[in-house]
Amino acid sequence: MFSDISYIREEQDSVERISVKDRVYEEVLAHILNGDYPANTILNEKDLIEKYSASKTTVREVLVQLCSQGILKNIPRYGYQLEMIHPTQIRELVEFRKTIELAALEAAYPHMGENEYKQLIALNEESVIHKDDLDVKIHWTLNNQFHQLLCSFSNNSFYKKALADAMIFSIRASNQYYCNVWNQKRKTDARNHVNLIDSLMTGDLEKAKNILRDDIEEYMHEIIF
Repeated sequence: MFSDISYIREEQDSVERISVKDRVYEEVLAHILNGDYPANTILNEKDLIEKYSASKTTVREVLVQLCSQGILKNIPRYGYQLEMIHPTQIRELVEFRKTIELAALEAAYPHMGENEYKQLIALNEESVIHKDDLDVKIHWTLNNQFHQLLCSFSNNSFYKKALADAMIFSIRASNQYYCNVWNQKRKTDARNHVNLIDSLMTGDLEKAKNILRDDIEEYMHEIIF
């Protein structure tokens, strides 16, 4: 009986540790995606233990996970460096996104109806409201939500997971490069998304795919001069 109780306590401790790890992971990732840690920033275990009130084991597991995702790089006896994103990687990201999103759109189109279009239109209207907003983070959040919502209509979990991971990379790239462009431009619109929805609703899938392709490529052209 005592062994059974011990086992249950071990399981409870494991669940609690996992939930703490998830919390710390989400918080660290959120700070990275918010641009609070610029590229090449060195994160060390001691600072993170204090900042997130977590154990050394938990923080190390989070850092290892972020390394496995290519977000951080472990520099022995020094710390964990937030990886710099290079223009070549942005070009590769754009090609990857086009492959995933165009395939997802083709899979989604046959069973998209009034409800799906209403969701896209509502999200797009939110973007229009904020088109003159000076906060680049609002722009990127709404833009990413639109692309992931459209992809979700494919009902393909692999497309959705692949795009979600790509969008994490996309947000990091925008933090690293796009803020300078935004400070000069300070304006965006949702014209591409409006035209994309219109094309889908009028039954022109090929036109919609071309608009989506151009919209994804525009991201690269805005960042890479």
